[in-house]
Amino acid sequence: MATTTPRRRKQVPQPTAPPKDAAKAAAEAKAAAEWADLVGRATQGDSSASKQIKRAITMERERADLMKRISDNRDYLRLMDKNEELTEAQADFLDVFYPSKEKGDHRSAEDIEATRKAREAARQDGNS
Repeated sequence: MATTTPRRRKQVPQPTAPPKDAAKAAAEAKAAAEWADLVGRATQGDSSASKQIKRAITMERERADLMKRISDNRDYLRLMDKNEELTEAQADFLDVFYPSKEKGDHRSAEDIEATRKAREAARQDGNS
């Protein structure tokens, strides 16, 4: 939509959002509608299978949220490490629990095993 400036009384074109690929948008909308229809039909009623499907959808949403929170926590700890806010013991923990590596680098089997054991221990011990 164009507007006029007070001094010129001339229409000045306004910036617009870049056009979205109509075919891609239509395909995405169609896929979303088909998925919503499938979920609606699969969760219809009060059968145990419907309840399990609803539970699966809820758990997947919760898992995605948890994975995001874990990633955010890892990023925050890395930032704290970069800003030298961690003690030496905390930095050592971070290097084992959330090891960092450059893209394309490979970790040794021993490092991978140490991380696996640390995370397994954390799952078993809880807050320790």
